[in-house]
Amino acid sequence: MHTRSRAARLIAAGVAVLGLIIGGTAVAAPAYAVDSISISPATTTVASNVLTTYTLTYSCSTSGNCLNAAVTIPTNTVTGNGSNTDFSSWVSAGTCPALTKTAGQVAFALGTVQTGTYSCNFTVRAPNKTTLNGAKATITPTFTSSGGSVTAPAPAVLTLTAGHNDSMGAGVNPSSVLSGAALTLSFSFGCGSSQTSPAGDLGLSALNITDALPANFTFSGVLTAPASLPGVLTVPAVGSSGGTITYAGNGSEGLNPANNRIVFTVQGTASTNGVPDAVGAKVCHTASASFTYIDGFAATATSTPASPCATVIDIDWTTNKVVTPKTMVNRGQYTALDGTTPTLYTFPGDWDGGSTTSYDLTVNTKPATTGSGLSYDLKDPLPCIDNLSGAKYLSNAPGVACANPAYIPRVVTVSGFAPAAGAKPSPC
Repeated sequence: MHTRSRAARLIAAGVAVLGLIIGGTAVAAPAYAVDSISISPATTTVASNVLTTYTLTYSCSTSGNCLNAAVTIPTNTVTGNGSNTDFSSWVSAGTCPALTKTAGQVAFALGTVQTGTYSCNFTVRAPNKTTLNGAKATITPTFTSSGGSVTAPAPAVLTLTAGHNDSMGAGVNPSSVLSGAALTLSFSFGCGSSQTSPAGDLGLSALNITDALPANFTFSGVLTAPASLPGVLTVPAVGSSGGTITYAGNGSEGLNPANNRIVFTVQGTASTNGVPDAVGAKVCHTASASFTYIDGFAATATSTPASPCATVIDIDWTTNKVVTPKTMVNRGQYTALDGTTPTLYTFPGDWDGGSTTSYDLTVNTKPATTGSGLSYDLKDPLPCIDNLSGAKYLSNAPGVACANPAYIPRVVTVSGFAPAAGAKPSPC
């Protein structure tokens, strides 16, 4: 009985010792691991060029730390996007630290991660005009550390949308033009749905634009924006009327122009081969385009409005005089020539240096903006001492000289237009 008892005690002690060894091994060399990693998208479907945010949640499960931790994501997982299968260039760091990009992969270096659960985020934005409608990017993160790695059991799948959104526009400036005066025709190609926030647009592989110039428009030149285009621009002869402007491009001109538009500004005059157009005539033009999207879809577009016009007009004008009220300090010191009381009269001119007065002469044209080519010959007869009536010095008729003016102008200033070269407004 004792032996058995003693043997039993030895076995029990052996079991106890074995348990200590196992426990000691766990404490001395803990296994670094992560319980899980997951990814949560803010949305699963967005238009190209629209930002979406992804949240990574990762855990280090054991006591102690996960050393040299990082999250890696393979990026060569894009499908339905032609030859563009990698989305690494779409990724930007949010709160996830130390983003690096290599061929086919992005990574966030987390360093030492203590036991617990953490989260951070990053963003993805697919490029506009080069992303096909329905393209999908599968985003599968893996957490790695010195103790091993674990991959998210459920990846995030991002679906991209993009459409056929291009259009044509056209205009004239001014809408009312003087016969023979400068006139600008314009037409533009809209490279997507928005000028300010382009998104969800398919790019082009070919673009052809035509603008039919009117027979009563004399062509002098064309400007483009962007100033340099990859295609071929064909224009009529300078000084000719009618004809067409054509542009043949490869579609790349629409990738990133200012305001998401390609603009053609055609310069000329409201005339036919240089002969001014008749008043009342309409100067109209029509622009159109044919183009192919990168998904192979062929389309056409006509300018909106379809055929903008300028109306040829003749100029009309009015003149106006406004006097600034003023009481001269030398008022009443001289008697008028007709012998009336001197308190109503002032010696002509600012002889004592004490007062000045002024008045404005205004010419208003209709339309207000008429372009260049107008000249003004404005005459205003001054009040004349020799022309007194009812206690007022009156002006002579235009063209009749006054030997003794009752108002002596010292300065004439011009505003609203620049005098022609050599012209100098002055009192006379």
